[in-house]
Amino acid sequence: MDIGKKYGYSVHTLIGVNPQLKTYEININQKIVVPSSGGSLHSVQEGETWSKISERYDIDDKSLQLKNFGITNLIPGEYVFILGKHPAIDLMNKRMQEKYELRSLFRSPLCSCPSSRLGKRKHPVAGKVSFHGGVDIAVPSGTCVSAAADEVVIVASHDVGPLWNGCVY
Repeated sequence: MDIGKKYGYSVHTLIGVNPQLKTYEININQKIVVPSSGGSLHSVQEGETWSKISERYDIDDKSLQLKNFGITNLIPGEYVFILGKHPAIDLMNKRMQEKYELRSLFRSPLCSCPSSRLGKRKHPVAGKVSFHGGVDIAVPSGTCVSAAADEVVIVASHDVGPLWNGCVY
């Protein structure tokens, strides 16, 4: 979703505020919502209260009501905005659920952009063109690194050597 990059929103937000989407693809001239801040729309379910919705998203119910100040009665099928939260997977259509759940397999271990990608590149220090066997993500020293999916971070360093003798761990 290049539109997310253009406006500075994550895929989570664009999917979360556009429940009408059936896939990750948006076509030319298709109308979508681009919100004023990141978050998600929640489709009110039968019997839900502000407290139940705030519990579901782990937010304060008073804050939730303030962000939705024009809504006095929660009506099933209507939407409330959940500031800063990802969409509820169980409220997506089946096809979107399947695609969205796959995102956890490809999440980044850091909230930063790669400074160097896998493949042929010019070495930033030596200037020599060669194959780069990993993805470098530049962050300030002391930044917390998490494993992608259910894996384990093996090393976080500024110098791991040339492909660890040709092996990928």
